Amino acid sequence: MLIRVDEFPRCDQAGRLMFDPWAILDEFMAILRSPFCLAVVVGSGLDEWATGNDLERLRKLDGVTLAAHGFGHVRYTFHSQSSLADLAKLFPSGIAVPPFNGLNQATVGALAQGGFKYVCTGPETRRDCDAIRFDGIREVPSAYYGHLCDSPTLLDADHKVPFGVLDCVTLHSCWESCTAPRFEYLRRFADIYRDEVVPWTLLGIPQ
Repeated sequence: MLIRVDEFPRCDQAGRLMFDPWAILDEFMAILRSPFCLAVVVGSGLDEWATGNDLERLRKLDGVTLAAHGFGHVRYTFHSQSSLADLAKLFPSGIAVPPFNGLNQATVGALAQGGFKYVCTGPETRRDCDAIRFDGIREVPSAYYGHLCDSPTLLDADHKVPFGVLDCVTLHSCWESCTAPRFEYLRRFADIYRDEVVPWTLLGIPQ
């Protein structure tokens, strides 16, 4: 399976950090011990979303593939084609993760024309528009999207979910850190599925 982790760093709607994102990420990685794709929100310089220095630091992490999660966690449908092209230049992986999983046909075309090669989707994508065609760009849908504490069947070691090699499981490090005990459900998930996780480079994506 592929692992996608959304929303680094986690900020409120004004772009103010809600906690130390690096501490959360370090602990998440130590527990998961598997490769994953990290969806990064880039800031404007007037907020506390990721900066250029953050991106340089993130690129040095072993086993982590970076994906674009927008400017300021604003829906891609509100981004111009030129801003999406600027965003693509920051992420050599060519992976776009739309904030709120929101897409429409025009945005898919703009992502492809802007230089993205892959777009990750989630439950809202099909709910909002079931007829989207992914021309010129490859869709990576979420086989699972949610908070692990709400998914007891997923954490039943005696009845593992038979994920395919390229099925994508989407998690949020901030959601998982808020459980008591801290990261408890992520530990259980990692113990059950760690050996089934594959790197995103298997899709032909550069690290």
